[in-house]
Amino acid sequence: MFKVEGLGTSYMGLSSVLTGTSFGAMDQPLHFVVNAEGIDTPLRLTFFVRRDLAKGPGLCQASDISDNQLILTFFNPAGSGSSGLKYPMTLVTVNGQSISIMFTVDSFIGAPFYKLSFEFFQSPPISWEQIL
Repeated sequence: MFKVEGLGTSYMGLSSVLTGTSFGAMDQPLHFVVNAEGIDTPLRLTFFVRRDLAKGPGLCQASDISDNQLILTFFNPAGSGSSGLKYPMTLVTVNGQSISIMFTVDSFIGAPFYKLSFEFFQSPPISWEQIL
């Protein structure tokens, strides 16, 4: 039997925190909790996938943090197939370390469900667009 164990990445000092896959329903929340030294109250991340013709395709919007909650909404995933972020999204920075997320959404035209593949990782603060 083969066994594969992730050893993290040495790329730019990234350290994987959580990798996973979850199934969700359009317009219904998926919840994550982010905690670290220096955070008195954990940050609750609420993730939505929504279809809204008034928004552009594959648009990702993050709310301001309010009452220790951050709402991340991904609008209009690809009609059929995968779509997601072009660059990782930094969610919060505490004591010189950032927690970021990278994700893809797999969906089909008209389907009420989707599959979310995600990775959370910590790193020094990075300007993702400038590293390539």
